[in-house]
Amino acid sequence: MRTSYYDVLGVAPSADEDAIKARYLLLIRRYHPDRNSSPLAHARTAEINAAFRCLSDPAARSLHDADLAEQRRAAVSARALSLSRGGSTALVVRRRRRSPFRRYAARFAVLALLLGTAVAGWQIQQRMLSGGGAVTHVASEDDGDSEARVTVAELNAATAREARAMPPVSRAVVADGAGSFHRLVADGQAAQARAFSERCHRTAADAGTWNALDFCVAFDQAAFVGRQAAEAAANAGYFVDRHDRAAHLYVSRLSSMDTIALRLDQIRSQIRPPKPERSPTERLLHGLAKRGWKLADAVGDALSPGKLAETGSAGKAGDF
Repeated sequence: MRTSYYDVLGVAPSADEDAIKARYLLLIRRYHPDRNSSPLAHARTAEINAAFRCLSDPAARSLHDADLAEQRRAAVSARALSLSRGGSTALVVRRRRRSPFRRYAARFAVLALLLGTAVAGWQIQQRMLSGGGAVTHVASEDDGDSEARVTVAELNAATAREARAMPPVSRAVVADGAGSFHRLVADGQAAQARAFSERCHRTAADAGTWNALDFCVAFDQAAFVGRQAAEAAANAGYFVDRHDRAAHLYVSRLSSMDTIALRLDQIRSQIRPPKPERSPTERLLHGLAKRGWKLADAVGDALSPGKLAETGSAGKAGDF
C-alpha cells in the first residue's frame, strides 16, 4: 500500500514541479486504459491523477507534507512507547500481574492514536481532492479515467502540432554526416571517429541549427551501425552511448519525446550499413555466377514444353 502521493508518482519529497510533471506524464501514458489492458489500469490512473493534482498545487502539497510529518511523529511515538513497555524482564513480570484492563491500556492508547491519525489524514486528503472548498468531492474511477483520456488526447494533439511545425530532416545533411564517417574508415582513420564526433557536437551547440545537430546525429548513427571499425580503434561503447542518448540532444528544441523519436527515426532510416567491398576474385566469381544463371534460364526456356511445341509446329508447317 502506498503511504503518500510521492510514493504514487515515485518521486522524492524534494522533487520540483518539472520532475513531478515529467513523472506524471510518463505514468499516465503507461497506465492509461487506452494503452494498458490491466484490470487495475482504471484505479491506477485515478490514483496517479489524484497524486498529480495534490503535488502540483502548492497549498495542497503543504497540507500533504504536514500530514506525512504527523504520521511519522505518530509512528515514532508508538515505537518508543512499545520499546519502553517491553524493554526489561522486570516489566514483563510486573505486566503479567496487572489486571486485564491495565495490561491492554497501552495497546488501546496506541490504537486510538493511530486511528485518530488515520481519520485526520483522510479528512486532509478529502480537502485536498476537493480543492479546499466547503463541499467534499471524492474523485471516482470514472472521473480519473475521463481526466486521463483528456490528458492523453491533449498530449497526442500537442505531439501532432509539434511534428508539423518541426523543420524537415534534410536527406543531404544526413548523407553528408554518414559519409563523413565512411570516409574516415576508408582512409584508415577510424581512430579519429570519436574525436570527430566530439568536435561536431561542440560546433553544433555553438551553431544552434537543426542541420548542424542532424549532421552529428547522422555521423554517430553511421558509426553505431558500422561500429566494428570504430571499436577496433578503442572507441567501444562511445557510439553505443551516443545512439542510446541521442534523444537528449533534442530536448531543448522539442518538448514531446514522441516527436523526438519521429525525427530520430527519419534520420536513422536513411543510414544503412555500407556494402562490403569484394575482392577481384569474388567479383569474377560473382560475374560468372550471374552469367551461368542467365544461360541456365535461356536453356530452360528453350526446353520448356511450350517452346518445343512451337518448334514442332513450325517444322510441320515447313514440310508443306
